[in-house]
Amino acid sequence: MMSAQPAPRTARTPLVTIELDRPAGLRSIVIRWGVSRGAVESIAPKGTSRMLELEFRIDQETRTKWVLLDPGTHAARIIEASSAMGAVRITHRGRSVHIESELLSCYIEEASGGGFELIYARTAIFSVLGVPGGRYEPIGCELVGA
Repeated sequence: MMSAQPAPRTARTPLVTIELDRPAGLRSIVIRWGVSRGAVESIAPKGTSRMLELEFRIDQETRTKWVLLDPGTHAARIIEASSAMGAVRITHRGRSVHIESELLSCYIEEASGGGFELIYARTAIFSVLGVPGGRYEPIGCELVGA
């Protein structure tokens, strides 16, 4: 059974392999999906927003985590899906970033006007969380240091 409690400090995070073609590497990556509070009620953070944000995050220490956020209160709940995450491979070449793991496959491109655009993202996290079937559209991404 999956826990929605913060990970203990001794918990291992999945191995992250990063291949970069630029000397200054990525410092963080965030990919977001919208999900209704009702679909994740049992693990939702406190708050009143009907729509929550589910984020996949990789930080500068190459730790990965899934986080549910209430955009109204900024309350967050870390989802302990990292054991199901497996190894994560990030490839950054030219104007593109590709992320591949057991729970996430996505492709991000540098936009011509600056910033980044999420071209596609497929994830099994909704199934792991027991969220009813359906299509969950990503609502954005953020890359720092790319």
